[in-house]
Amino acid sequence: MATRTSYILLGSLLSLLYSCTKANNGSIPAVTCPSFSDPVFAEWFPYIKDQVSVYKNSSTGANDTISIATASTSGNYTEHAVNFTADSCTATATVVSKETVDTGGILKLFVYGYHSATGQDSVTFYFYGFAFTSGKIADTGLNVKNLSAKINSATYVNYNFQGKTYSKVQVITSNDTTGPSHDPPWIYKVFIAENAGVIGYENFPQRQVWALQ
Repeated sequence: MATRTSYILLGSLLSLLYSCTKANNGSIPAVTCPSFSDPVFAEWFPYIKDQVSVYKNSSTGANDTISIATASTSGNYTEHAVNFTADSCTATATVVSKETVDTGGILKLFVYGYHSATGQDSVTFYFYGFAFTSGKIADTGLNVKNLSAKINSATYVNYNFQGKTYSKVQVITSNDTTGPSHDPPWIYKVFIAENAGVIGYENFPQRQVWALQ
């Protein structure tokens, strides 16, 4: 049976262990990581929650709607983990549509911006199954130059698209006519305007243009 002395010794050991643990935790410096803040990303994808964009088919007159379920950026946070330094900080931005392409759950629009303190920034762009991850976004738009021979990109100033002029537009085209995993038609060309987001797209094999209204 345990004696009073053994209880005292056990209590002393637990107290010592707690003190050592507290001291070690206190020696780990706190690192505060900043929130996501990229004005260039915000200019090319200026979406807000519940925003609704309507696109009209220039051939048939049919309408297509994309509404935004989520448009958010990560806030600042503090880490106390061992070996966590300022170079470990990351921040993100997310744009997600409410609508999906089909019952398979493929989103009409998904944009994910990733910022790393070490400079390994990227943007994942997903539109009707046309998907890729580019490097850091720039004044000319998504950096797809070295992604794949199957993706072409060009940025234009004062670009006229379906009767409306935009100050800066990036046109991204897929040369892969095999299409994504879901049935055609699929999107092979996307038009993204600074301060407007996706202003239009063209499907394949119909080659029909849908323009933001």
